[in-house]
Amino acid sequence: MRGAGAMFAPAAFNQSGREYLTHANENVMIIVQIESRTAVENCAAIAAVPGIDMLFVGPNDLASSMGYFALDHANIPEVQEATTHVLRVAKDAGKYAGHFALSADVAAAKYHQGFDFVNSGADIVALTSWMTAEMTKLRQLTDASAVN
Repeated sequence: MRGAGAMFAPAAFNQSGREYLTHANENVMIIVQIESRTAVENCAAIAAVPGIDMLFVGPNDLASSMGYFALDHANIPEVQEATTHVLRVAKDAGKYAGHFALSADVAAAKYHQGFDFVNSGADIVALTSWMTAEMTKLRQLTDASAVN
């Protein structure tokens, strides 16, 4: 059930508070994250739970839970097999399948693999990239002004 909470959500959906609260529960989507070996092993049972709409793979946490270095997930066959298994189980259960991606290239590849939902990037990555670029620019500007 969607809480009544603050009224920021109605504005995001171009609705009045009354419209939003009247229909919010009809539009809630339940997404469960599959981020452990145990979750992969039980994903068919998880997908069978009424009300669950999507199985979403978090590859870094999944790889880590399987004993691998998280950032190497794309090159680890066991992790890729687990990801493909989750995708297949979700589709067989009539559920959506989602996958985390840090770039447009990875997001597109996962989409073409059959995932229904993929993100492209993460807030911390975007902020870090922007801040790195700004600090580099600042160093260049201050170094250039020190010479003049």
